[in-house]
Amino acid sequence: MKYIPREMFTDGQYLAAIDSIDFISDNGLIFDGSFHVIGARLMGLSYPDYLRYLRSKGATLKGKTGYTYAYFKDKDKCQKVCDVLNTKAAELTNKMKGKAYV
Repeated sequence: MKYIPREMFTDGQYLAAIDSIDFISDNGLIFDGSFHVIGARLMGLSYPDYLRYLRSKGATLKGKTGYTYAYFKDKDKCQKVCDVLNTKAAELTNKMKGKAYV
């Protein structure tokens, strides 16, 4: 699992998206549902606190129904957040190695 800045349907808007065959929907990008919560969980934050974190890093929040989500107008700022999420995912993966989970 790896986070990358993916351009959304609107040019110049980027989402910190999971780029993995196990997590990608038919259109190659996940915009809704609980997939947005994975980043929050990786960082040990509630989803509202995660959105506040993303906003503090330059994201714009959007969504009045369903899950609110964050997008970036600056790809470099999105990449920085992706780097943090990838580090957290690697830490979790390393902790899980060699352990049996049922």
